[in-house]
Amino acid sequence: MKVYIAARFSRRHEAHALGRRLQALGHTITSRWSLPDSDHVKPVGMSKQAADAERQRFAVEDIEDLQAADCCISFMQPPRDNSRGGRQVEFGYALALGHRMIIIGPRETVFHHLPGVEHYASAEDLVDALITEGAAWAGVAPEVGRRESQA
Repeated sequence: MKVYIAARFSRRHEAHALGRRLQALGHTITSRWSLPDSDHVKPVGMSKQAADAERQRFAVEDIEDLQAADCCISFMQPPRDNSRGGRQVEFGYALALGHRMIIIGPRETVFHHLPGVEHYASAEDLVDALITEGAAWAGVAPEVGRRESQA
């Protein structure tokens, strides 16, 4: 198998150890981020000050590595304080479908830096941009960020 290993960066050593075990069984590891000699990552991970260009490169490489795989193994985290992570799955699913990708608020993951992912600080900023580009969003209520009933 060609395997992509997904995990929090803080679990990189576990991902690397699993990768070595899988390689010993004849499998190929496609996830560059989990390899110890890769220039894909810094020894201590990416700082909050990392340049967008660097984050974009990592995101593009992660997508390439996922495309090269035929299996994805994910290290999951125990649930924390009402954090379900569903929006990340939804983001990934929509990205795979080729949808227009827009995020509001801070970029949380490296994939939010992919080329073509639009970023806005607030829902108001997004609505203003959509109006400017001529989007026909009749009935948009900027203060709540959803369409009003057309009844």
